[in-house]
Amino acid sequence: MWEVLANTMRGSAHWRRHMAKQHPEDADRNMRASASLDRLADEVEGINDPVLALRYAAACEEDLVVQLGEVEQEEIRAVGFRSEPKNGTSFVTDILDQLGQ
Repeated sequence: MWEVLANTMRGSAHWRRHMAKQHPEDADRNMRASASLDRLADEVEGINDPVLALRYAAACEEDLVVQLGEVEQEEIRAVGFRSEPKNGTSFVTDILDQLGQ
């Protein structure tokens, strides 16, 4: 269930590493964001919380799926810049809370 989100996060981490090379003046922040995204992606992929899984599945199947994608992208972009989630579970919970799920 969590693979798509985790892979999206890893893609963003890869992009952040590329940005660190393109913009050496902001390399430290991009590399920290990349490391955080990689860590969170591993944690998201390992989530074993059936209640959280049901909440996420409901958001994926309801009319919220477009909004879910938008919120996920915004939260992924914020990692290492405007936010530093403590773990993968809190990252997903924050997304679902924003959707009212």
